[in-house]
Amino acid sequence: MGAGRFLSYQLARHPENLRQHAQRIFLLISSRETGPLFGALVDLFIALGDKGEDLRKRLLGLARPLLTNEDYEFLARHQRQGLEARHAKTDLKGSVLSEGFCGSNILVSRERSQAGFADPLQEALSLLEFGQLDEARLVLEKEYLSNPSRKEVEDELADVYRHTRDRSDYDVLTKELLRRGAALSGGWRMLGEDLAKTE
Repeated sequence: MGAGRFLSYQLARHPENLRQHAQRIFLLISSRETGPLFGALVDLFIALGDKGEDLRKRLLGLARPLLTNEDYEFLARHQRQGLEARHAKTDLKGSVLSEGFCGSNILVSRERSQAGFADPLQEALSLLEFGQLDEARLVLEKEYLSNPSRKEVEDELADVYRHTRDRSDYDVLTKELLRRGAALSGGWRMLGEDLAKTE
């Protein structure tokens, strides 16, 4: 699991962790990932509430060159008082704390649910971006059962299992793979050994 997706997942579960908010923003700035950067700043503004104006101002200033004028001006307007999760704003890609409201108190389906994915791997990666680890795991497990030869799916699912340290999920899936007559790769067997060491 990439560092960015790991931090998104962690912050979805522990939004009060300001150190990880800052790490996520610094990572996106350094890698010049302009898309998710706005969402990461939105999450910081939500997590801080009406506190931490100095931190908001500093990180917004660092991110300024990578933000669109519209996004920068939106955040600058809320630099003092912060944001609420239900704040009306379109295009919240990258945010894991926003409740995805758009317009004037009109609930619009979240961006993540609007996108149609032809490839389950891309769907899972999108879910991971939004901190939805369990949902991503289910998508990856289903795809891996259907196509156990897809190395990129195996690698991403292995990263999820390493992060969660949930040996039971690994065992259930492995038993089903064997029941279906699938050949387990060396990497998949090594993952089982690694997970067993952490018990």
